[in-house]
Amino acid sequence: MPIQLIPFDIIFEHKDSPKKPWYVDYLDKLDGTLLYDKIVSTGNIPFVPNIGFFKINNSRLLSLFKEKYYEYRKDIINKLNGNYNQYNLLLGQYLLGIILYEENFSYLGLRSINGVEKYTHMAGPDKYKKYRINKPVI
Repeated sequence: MPIQLIPFDIIFEHKDSPKKPWYVDYLDKLDGTLLYDKIVSTGNIPFVPNIGFFKINNSRLLSLFKEKYYEYRKDIINKLNGNYNQYNLLLGQYLLGIILYEENFSYLGLRSINGVEKYTHMAGPDKYKKYRINKPVI
C-alpha cells in the first residue's frame, strides 16, 4: 500500500545529524550574524532535514522558511566577506531543521521508507569518486 505523501507538511530526503562536520565546522564562521545567534539560542535540535530534494506542502511553512531564509541571507551578505556558498547548508538545511523543531510541522524523510537499495544519496567527494570526475555532477 503506497504512503500518502500529501498529508505531510514537508517531504525531504533524510534526517541528518546536526553534529556532522558539514554543519559544526562552519558555525563559528557565522559568529556575529543573526543566523549564528538563532542556531546558538535554539540549542540542540533532533535532526537537520537533508533537502537534496524536498517538497513543502504547507503554505505557512513555506512562507516562514522563505521569510527567515532571506532575512538571514541578507544579514550574512552584509556582515561577512568571501564565499557565501560555504554557509548554504546552515542557511538552508539547518534553518529548516530549527523551524520544524520549533513549529512542530509534520514531515516525512523518504529514506525512512526507501532504503539504500532503492536510493543512495551521494554528497560531496562521494559523487566525484563514483563518477571519477572533478566537477559537480548535479
